Amino acid sequence: MKHIKQSKHILWLLLLLGLAIILTLGLSACKASTSDPEDTLAESVTDPASSDSEPVVTSEGETVEEPTLAPGETESDPTDPVDSSAESGPADPSDPSDTSSDGETLPADSDDGIITRPPIVTLPPLEPDGSEPEEPEETLPYDPSLHPGKASDYDGVMISSVYGTGKKNTDAAMESGFVQLYNRSMYTVSLKGASLYYASDDAAPFKQFVFPEDAAIAPGGYYLVKCESVKDYDSTMAVIGMEYYDAEWDVTFDNHEIRLLLAPTGWTVGRDEDILLFDDAISVFVATESYNESVYAVDGMSKNKIAVRTALKEYSGYHTVNLAERATGELQKASPAASGNRVNPVIAPRINEVSFSRPAGVYDEAFALILKAKSGYRIYYTTDGSDPKVS
Repeated sequence: MKHIKQSKHILWLLLLLGLAIILTLGLSACKASTSDPEDTLAESVTDPASSDSEPVVTSEGETVEEPTLAPGETESDPTDPVDSSAESGPADPSDPSDTSSDGETLPADSDDGIITRPPIVTLPPLEPDGSEPEEPEETLPYDPSLHPGKASDYDGVMISSVYGTGKKNTDAAMESGFVQLYNRSMYTVSLKGASLYYASDDAAPFKQFVFPEDAAIAPGGYYLVKCESVKDYDSTMAVIGMEYYDAEWDVTFDNHEIRLLLAPTGWTVGRDEDILLFDDAISVFVATESYNESVYAVDGMSKNKIAVRTALKEYSGYHTVNLAERATGELQKASPAASGNRVNPVIAPRINEVSFSRPAGVYDEAFALILKAKSGYRIYYTTDGSDPKVS
């Protein structure tokens, strides 16, 4: 009887143990059905020492293989810090760390794994009445209402050469000053409606010269305006004459300070205005005793120097040619020309040079060559190329 009772006790214990196991499995199944499959997989870890994985059965009856950890790899602890760059949710617009100022692509938990942030736009403050502020107007160094006409009507025309004698220089290199214009375009340009404006360093306002209605410049041609001659001028000091010109202007150019403007007729130019800033003029020239960085200005002008445009191009500047220090050939290049390419003659250079009766070149026939020099000088020459000083 005693053994029978013990057997009954064992059976009851086994029955209770089986019920406990059944309840435990039921609770596990419920927990698996209510949890995230990804969490279930994350919590199912295979023994690192084992190379085989045991399947896990879910409540829906699906079999999921447990991941196998590589040697040396450890199971992640849910309490370990999580990488915010990998598991962060959508970026918070209020968080400055999530904002890209240049519209770059930032990581986010979206379907494709990225999200593009638009660039930050800073709007200007509104006016007190709530309206948008007006953009400031461009400030010009002159009053456009005082500059009628259009310079584009005279495209290609420029001031190419300028000379001033001064009022009392009777020994200047030329008897009168001048303004030479040049037309670099491919067509004839009428000067009707254009004027020259001049002022020196004194207190006088700008003087104006209006071109005749029939004034015009041919393509690649010149137009020469002659100024007043110096009173009591000594003609023996003239280096270049003034036989050809197209118009006369009753003004005497200063030999140091010249402010000259070619612009449409009707302009009002203030005494103290800087004409080098007039970007609506046809052409501008300034001679000054002080340095000016503008390409349209020269310094060091004198009664013997002509200002010549370095290149006959729109943005070319000027350089000076000292007529008292140039030989005949250089003087001919600097001599002013009128319409029809009439170049004014060289009278006499001031340097001691030998003049020849024939120009340089190759001749097939013999001829008489005459050499001349100023009084008091002796000419040495050879015909075999040897040094004439020792022959």
